[in-house]
Amino acid sequence: MPKVDAIRRAVHHLEERLGKGAFQIVDHWEGDDRAIGVAKSGAAQRLVYIATSNHDPRHFDCFLEQAPTPQSGVPYEDCGKFGDVSLDELAQLVSSHLGIGNEPEIS
Repeated sequence: MPKVDAIRRAVHHLEERLGKGAFQIVDHWEGDDRAIGVAKSGAAQRLVYIATSNHDPRHFDCFLEQAPTPQSGVPYEDCGKFGDVSLDELAQLVSSHLGIGNEPEIS
């Protein structure tokens, strides 16, 4: 299913900032045109779920996830949630969580 312009713009911005091959799309949400997941290329155990913000179409909500500990019974481990972030903040969060690119960490 095609994604809304804001999601396509976010992916394009991440490609420009982090490198075109630095991450892969992990779209567990094909039916949701307002969300997408990205993971480091070849390492899908850490994921950043990106959704359009309800507050501002130029901002995004970002959810950081990683593989759960064995026998935890949960599908993933929550590593943080960030609401209403700009494209530049999104690039920093993706870079830091996935360990890609040259973006400085958000403190």
